[in-house]
Amino acid sequence: MTKIVLADTHMLPVPHRLDVASWTKLGAEVRDANCETEDDLIRECRDAHVIVYFGNNLPLTERVLDALPHCGLIQRVAVGFDSVDVEAATKRGIFVANGAGYCDEDVANHALALLMACHQQLPLHHSNLLAGAWGKILDPPTERLSLQTVGIIGLGRIGGTFCRRVRPLVKQVLAYDPYITPETAHSFGAELVEWDDLLRQSDLVSLHCPLTSETRGMIDAEAISKMKSTACLVNTARGPVVDLAA
Repeated sequence: MTKIVLADTHMLPVPHRLDVASWTKLGAEVRDANCETEDDLIRECRDAHVIVYFGNNLPLTERVLDALPHCGLIQRVAVGFDSVDVEAATKRGIFVANGAGYCDEDVANHALALLMACHQQLPLHHSNLLAGAWGKILDPPTERLSLQTVGIIGLGRIGGTFCRRVRPLVKQVLAYDPYITPETAHSFGAELVEWDDLLRQSDLVSLHCPLTSETRGMIDAEAISKMKSTACLVNTARGPVVDLAA
């Protein structure tokens, strides 16, 4: 019998969407585990053939994988692979899959909300409201959104969805993604440009790339120095894509 362990369902934002009934109809044994540590994972998943896993705060490390002799599949209920040691899993014959399309619209909407809040200086207005500052408007003037250039770094599912939402609101959308063609970018409503051109021309930059060895720390001091001094950066990708020290 195939044993499926839901390793950290207490972390799942939408656990009710997992079609557990279909799995059990096929003869699988499904068990909730609610793991919070590596030792929990080792104890609860030792006999699992499949691990269904959210995993944002609980990496599946090589140490854990060494203790999973029966595991053949790790299914992330998310898009990124950064919480799983994919190389170590591959060496052990374990497939790692993501939830392609998971929350594309939700993340794109959130990015658009953050971009709008940044452009309209909502955090400043909110703090003034809480402080009772009802007098003279002290915030610096901003250009109309319709005159702004938006730069998108990473034009995959989420970046493309975001592009379609923001494109009618702004002057133009530039995109940087070394893995797509100009035709693909155009289909989303963006112009594919080089890295430096996007940084220098964009008034608002939105990150939508996965966290990999290529993208870790890509927004560093050098990248920031190329951006406009008034530019706004929105990151709904992984935090380490931005070098916070920079």
